Amino acid sequence: MTNNARGLPINDPMEFNQMLLKFISEDYQGQKAVKNFELGFTRPDNPLIYPQLIYMKIGALAVGKAQQPRMYREPIYDNWEILLGDFKDRAPVGLKNCFQIADYFWALNDGEEAMFQGALTGIITSVCLAFIILLLATMNIVISAFAIMTVGFICSNVVSIMVWKDWEMGVSESIGMVVIIGFSVDYVVHLAAHYVHSVHTKRFERA
Repeated sequence: MTNNARGLPINDPMEFNQMLLKFISEDYQGQKAVKNFELGFTRPDNPLIYPQLIYMKIGALAVGKAQQPRMYREPIYDNWEILLGDFKDRAPVGLKNCFQIADYFWALNDGEEAMFQGALTGIITSVCLAFIILLLATMNIVISAFAIMTVGFICSNVVSIMVWKDWEMGVSESIGMVVIIGFSVDYVVHLAAHYVHSVHTKRFERA
């Protein structure tokens, strides 16, 4: 910790606390660690009692970018969890409650999964409602079936572009996937209704 520090481990708790307090009070790196919340201590009411170290933060670099989709971030998270599990198995009792964080990046994994499930639920609900609307507008189940297939093709084209561009499933993308159905139904329902209510009797002429 300092230039004249003895080697580790230090078995005497009192000696360890003295050296640690000297490190955070006299050494710039120690002061920086406390300021950046890399070291945390208790705050005893009695000034004669040494503050006890309650946590220590260890930084490490991982290969990956926050902008990448969940499919790229998830394996990185799993590998860190495996490494942490191996450490806990071999660590002493006081170090078995360690955990890993990566700012808000790991939370994006669960958030993206929730957005995907929300978008999927919204799409299924919207498609079912759109089919009912088409059926009421055309009163023809065959035309309604072909119209809803057209809506599916339109949505598939947009979603395929999202996959091709490696876009994350965020709030705007989740809402956009549901809104796409509304826009595509609005166009298709007019074509289907005009086809059904056309004055012509032959299919080619109606089209």
